[in-house]
Amino acid sequence: LHGVPCVGTNTIYLPAFAQHLLPDRVYRVETARNLWAGLSDSIERKFAACYNAGDGLIVQCLALAEYWQTKGTLTVPLHVIPRPIDVVMFDRPLGADPFRASFAKGKRLITVGRHAREKDIDKVIKAFAQYVLPAEPKASLTLVGDGMEHTELKRLADKLGVAGRCDFVGERAHKDLRDFYGHADVFAYASLSETYGQVISEALWCGVPVVALDDKMGVAYQCATGHDSLLVTPGPDEIAALGATLLR
Repeated sequence: LHGVPCVGTNTIYLPAFAQHLLPDRVYRVETARNLWAGLSDSIERKFAACYNAGDGLIVQCLALAEYWQTKGTLTVPLHVIPRPIDVVMFDRPLGADPFRASFAKGKRLITVGRHAREKDIDKVIKAFAQYVLPAEPKASLTLVGDGMEHTELKRLADKLGVAGRCDFVGERAHKDLRDFYGHADVFAYASLSETYGQVISEALWCGVPVVALDDKMGVAYQCATGHDSLLVTPGPDEIAALGATLLR
């Protein structure tokens, strides 16, 4: 309106995220999820019209830029600008060990993030319960975060009989994450809806190897597979593959 240059940002890969907007009772119906996913294309066209009214669009990973280029609905320039991390905070000397005393070093798995449906934390718990713990009885899983799925995830750990080897520490101050990463051994992640996983960058910066599902999007863009991370192909056997890769 006033001739001020405007650059938009797109941080959501809608095809992977759209179904998670549904209420729980609707989300449980597979046909409803599939129908809603099909509507994401028309919603995205409206997003594109909004972005095209500006002067450029920032996305956080190369795959999302390529996705928009393939769609052919954008007329403004695309720029890939990943999210930074606070290097002062994460470069500070390691502080006190925040893990449970009974969780032995060398076998500590950790996952950090909002406890929401789209984060797929239940997959990490299942892989830990069904494959990791039977092979490594002294292994542990620490879950940092909170959210709408927090109680449900605790119930799942209890149902699978691994509550004693899981520690739900809740939401912690950002500054405390340095010590959680620094005293952990492997970072586990299963979300397929990320265009950029902030916690992935933080874990890698702190020298923690990452095991994650290969989303072909943000997480895959951040990880150097075989160097600082191992990516697991999503699919029917992903829980078993995730468990085997965590053990490896």
